[in-house]
Amino acid sequence: MRTKLLFPIAATPMFVLFVLQACGGDSNNGNDAATDGTTSDATPDVVGQDSANDVVQTDGGACPSYTGSFEFCKAAVERCNACPGAVKFNTCQKQNIDAVCNAAENIFSAQYAAAVGACATVCDTDANTSCEVAALADASLTTAQQKLVTDYCTHCGTNQNCGAQLGPKVLEYADPIVTAIDQGCTPDAGGPDSSACLAYGTCASGKLSAALDSIPCADASSD
Repeated sequence: MRTKLLFPIAATPMFVLFVLQACGGDSNNGNDAATDGTTSDATPDVVGQDSANDVVQTDGGACPSYTGSFEFCKAAVERCNACPGAVKFNTCQKQNIDAVCNAAENIFSAQYAAAVGACATVCDTDANTSCEVAALADASLTTAQQKLVTDYCTHCGTNQNCGAQLGPKVLEYADPIVTAIDQGCTPDAGGPDSSACLAYGTCASGKLSAALDSIPCADASSD
């Protein structure tokens, strides 16, 4: 669930919901709706945490209301209501749900949002992940997503399966972040062992981290 293939930003997993990554949430140990009070996972649940006290922001308060159209947020609220404890919103997120969702819509793709929505009420973490993987299996890449796959594999791919391995990870992200990574990190020359390819992971991860940190309430210091 937290594997890295060729795409370094895939350190963010086929995760349950965007709030679980950007702002904390349920555990990745296969338990149903278990609270994760640590940040010891391969990808921390609390992005940009400024102190150990930040974990208090994942409180168990009431689920927020969301009337917008972004499938991630609709699914987050649905999962919050259907699977108690699986999704935890802090006070900042509840008060700014529309702003949070508007920012996240530029990071996570419509294909992935649809998969998340289809699996929102599958409460077991591992089963939910499997559901999302299956839901994305037949999804098609956008033009921007395909360009990133092609550009990366042309210079940095180590085998003929590069595109097949990279495509499912790129599917998770919206065109704006995919384009930013393609333009800012993908080398125009060289090979897999070139300095440009070796630097790609740090560059891509940095752009994704910056995008996640831009989501309102991603580093709320208190609840």
